[in-house]
Amino acid sequence: MKLVRSDVFEGVDILTVGQHPISEPKLTVNLFLIDGLLIDTGPTRMYKEVLHALESKFINQIFVTHHHEDHTGNVANLSAHFKCPAYSSASCAEMMKRPPKISFAQYMTWGNRPPFYDLKEIDTLSTDRYEFQLIPIPRACARYGGFV
Repeated sequence: MKLVRSDVFEGVDILTVGQHPISEPKLTVNLFLIDGLLIDTGPTRMYKEVLHALESKFINQIFVTHHHEDHTGNVANLSAHFKCPAYSSASCAEMMKRPPKISFAQYMTWGNRPPFYDLKEIDTLSTDRYEFQLIPIPRACARYGGFV
């Protein structure tokens, strides 16, 4: 079963997607769209649904928060479809060249994500109205980063 839900909160489009091979999804992922910037791309198993939900939106850049398959699964396809660059932290860009193996449960839930060699490493990212600063998250999530 597949779940696709769209919301808007204070000018930010939020797309919630999830998929489960047998039952209603218990795990979902959120994609955010603000001022032409798509943050995260969703899992490969949800590509058609994500593309359909975003097709009428203006997207001129993509940022992926970290390498997990539910956040990066569609980065290559969406970057090509919208003809826009994709960005990430330096560690995420490196990991996406040779993504770590995933478990069978992860594969069944999200699908795998292909390598992606074109992530551009950044520390800041600007849109027409906003400037975002990459903030590394320490300790257990040392490889991840987020914007504020």
